[in-house]
Amino acid sequence: MDRWDGFLRRARERRGLTQDEVASLLDRSQASVAYAEKSMRPTLMQFERYARALGYQLEIRFVDLLEEREDIR
Repeated sequence: MDRWDGFLRRARERRGLTQDEVASLLDRSQASVAYAEKSMRPTLMQFERYARALGYQLEIRFVDLLEEREDIR
């Protein structure tokens, strides 16, 4: 299972909204919301639109995974 599987749906459900309500907020059809929620790899634009519509702020960070590795320094 992909780590994004169901992510947009769970965000919507946490806000207690239906797909129709989110579609209205996004000025999209309910079918497009359903498609986006079923997508295994939502686009960055989809994440950003959902975040704003649902009252979230999308943050993208680079985390230095090499910082703690002694063999890389």
